[in-house]
Amino acid sequence: MDEALPSGNGVATRVLLKLGHLLGETRYLDAAERTLRAAWTTLSEYPHACCTLLLALKEFLDPPMHVVVRADDNETVRWNDALTKLIRTHPDSDVYRIPPVDMPLPGILDAQAHVRGGLGYVCRGTHCLPPIDEPAALNRV
Repeated sequence: MDEALPSGNGVATRVLLKLGHLLGETRYLDAAERTLRAAWTTLSEYPHACCTLLLALKEFLDPPMHVVVRADDNETVRWNDALTKLIRTHPDSDVYRIPPVDMPLPGILDAQAHVRGGLGYVCRGTHCLPPIDEPAALNRV
């Protein structure tokens, strides 16, 4: 249960959900689901005392959109206006910029390649749209 600080289980569950969706790691999503199931009785009887777990439950049932932009520093300028508009219209979305790197990235991030000009990857939960190469297209998601 939450007190002056959020509950450790609630925070851990939210982190597992974010990592599971960002990296495409179902084992993290499964662990988050098991935690929510284990806490179900407490959530049902004392919802007012479990705000962090309730936020995790909401994110589990309706995952927020996350956007990964693979672009270097110069290319990022081209994406900034579209990303600002996206955040205004979808304030609960998570936006990440990953510069081109010469080492493998974890999970599905490694498959989200960089191309000249940058690419945007838009996902909700474990479902992703095709890569976006035009920043203005972000405003149509």
